[in-house]
Amino acid sequence: MYTLFIVIFAGIIIAVALVASMRLQFTHFVHRNPHVCAVIGAFAVYLVLTGPVHFTFMADDWRHLAAAEQFSDLYADRFSRWVPRVPVWSIFAWIIFYFHIFERSWAPMYLVYAAHASAVALIARWLLRELDDKQDILSTNAWITAFAIGVGALYPNVYEILYWPTCMPYAVGGLFVAAALYARTRIACVTFAALAFLTYETFLLPALGLMVLPVLLNRSPAEPRVRIRAAVQLTLSWLSAALVMLSVRGVAAMFLGNFYQKVNTNPSHVLAQAHASAKELFQIRFFGSGRNEIATWVMLVILFISSALLYRRTSWRWRPVILLVGCFLSTAVYWVLDYDAMRAIYGAQIMFSAVMVWLIVQASRAGVRPIVVSIGLSVLGVVFVMQSASIMRIKDHNAGVLAMREASLAKKIQACDSECVVQYEDLDSGLTQDWVLHPAYWTSYLEWLHQKYGRDKHVEFVHKSEASN
Repeated sequence: MYTLFIVIFAGIIIAVALVASMRLQFTHFVHRNPHVCAVIGAFAVYLVLTGPVHFTFMADDWRHLAAAEQFSDLYADRFSRWVPRVPVWSIFAWIIFYFHIFERSWAPMYLVYAAHASAVALIARWLLRELDDKQDILSTNAWITAFAIGVGALYPNVYEILYWPTCMPYAVGGLFVAAALYARTRIACVTFAALAFLTYETFLLPALGLMVLPVLLNRSPAEPRVRIRAAVQLTLSWLSAALVMLSVRGVAAMFLGNFYQKVNTNPSHVLAQAHASAKELFQIRFFGSGRNEIATWVMLVILFISSALLYRRTSWRWRPVILLVGCFLSTAVYWVLDYDAMRAIYGAQIMFSAVMVWLIVQASRAGVRPIVVSIGLSVLGVVFVMQSASIMRIKDHNAGVLAMREASLAKKIQACDSECVVQYEDLDSGLTQDWVLHPAYWTSYLEWLHQKYGRDKHVEFVHKSEASN
């Protein structure tokens, strides 16, 4: 593990040396492609953070893994039932588990992060372009823009998407949203938006906000009537995409049966979920370990200062507030869901990261010296990276615990005859602060081990507490 870390670190040193030797060419590239540089920089940081770390499967993964070992037609037996709700996700998830991709290598995780970082960069670029006054464009500091987008791409609350194979396919939805924003024809816009919605419902409201808000808030020379007409046209495109989503779901349900997702519209539940979504969006958190106070306050203070600087400018006064409120309201689908899951606000998290980038860049244009903005971004980047490093330590620890547990149980399974009883203790003992192996998934975990190490044997698993009785 540490050898890999040293290799990665040495690679970064070499890259820095090469950049220094080609400083002029690199500076020119940054000024022309700040968004590409941001993604590359964020990816490099992510590589250093995750390179030395061992990861493990979590929760639903165990059921998919057990099914992959048991069923000859995994898609029909396991993932086809998800088609009436999230067909795009079901295809990608089937590929991941049918071909045992993550059992062989976690390298595809980096493709997932690249997709996520690219979605943040493209949507931030969209906001900066669509909400810019013409006279402000030339005052943009490309280095600040690249730095801000890189930090936004490192926003650490999207850990369910990045480190959980079952949830990783949702990352493509962010790219579909970005493609819909940049589409030049209505048909393309509707197609990409529908693909995002068919990936996960979390993209429904963020896509609407990102389409409509820039048009309504942009103080361009166009008359308000023109802007309203454009907003209506974009809303119609969004509605068309939503209708396509519902039609695809309806047709799939006719052949595969309805997928029933529990909802709860009780006012007390809605208020509790709204409060939870606000915490999960505007606080830096990790499942089990709660809120990171330092990172949360650094982020909130930077957002407040940026918004206050823009409030002084009459033409921009309420835009920061409207955009941040829009991020919160875009979590509304989560409010009626009858379960708690960070991934259910992933679309809003991408939108929030892009809005955060927009705020910081606009604050730099409001007269704040680049060195001050750079210091603020550096502090924000450091606390984001520290939070991610904390998550990495937990992931690595849990992976080590489960590796030893798997080795122990595998030895027992392989040692037994064609028929035997294997005793086990609490499978979640030693695991810390993560949703890895809840008792609800113990049966799937044991069945996966059975099929993996003793497929032709009859193995009965008995908890030690039951065996003693």
